[in-house]
Amino acid sequence: MVRKLIKIFSTFIATILFSIVTVLSQVQIKPFSLNDMIQPTIKKITEIKYILTPKPNIDSLLLMEKELNSDDIVRPELYGLAFDYSLDLINEGTWDSLDNGDRICRFIIKCPDAYSINLHFIKLNIAKSSYIFFYNLSSKFFVGPFTHTVNKSHGKYTTSSLKGNEIIVELYESKYDIGKNTL
Repeated sequence: MVRKLIKIFSTFIATILFSIVTVLSQVQIKPFSLNDMIQPTIKKITEIKYILTPKPNIDSLLLMEKELNSDDIVRPELYGLAFDYSLDLINEGTWDSLDNGDRICRFIIKCPDAYSINLHFIKLNIAKSSYIFFYNLSSKFFVGPFTHTVNKSHGKYTTSSLKGNEIIVELYESKYDIGKNTL
């Protein structure tokens, strides 16, 4: 009888835990700056600093693609152009301090004529209590939050493509992590 009760109780606990995990996995966290409760206290999108990439020369891209395909070797389609940029988060981001001592850093990346943008970080290090999001200006498409779990010993990280020619990078920095994040 006791074994049967233990088995029923164990099954009940397992069912409850599975239900909790299922619900939590479906909860999607939005970027903190899109939270209605803190929006009045932070800078508006029009006040955020931005990085403008050079406008690609379409003719030179077409010529490069033609040259690459001239030897009849099958290669992937040329779909984009990489721009190297060294980012100084402290100086180039727009910072907002929250009432609890945490901070939000945002900046916009503008790529004229781009259909989508993806980013490749060379020295990404997200501190333990911080998060990073990437989203387009309409705030309809975002990825994240990314936490310290994406950190690699080599520091490299590449985002998926974000639709649009302007995206926002947002770092939520806990008061315990100030100065510990690197992008």
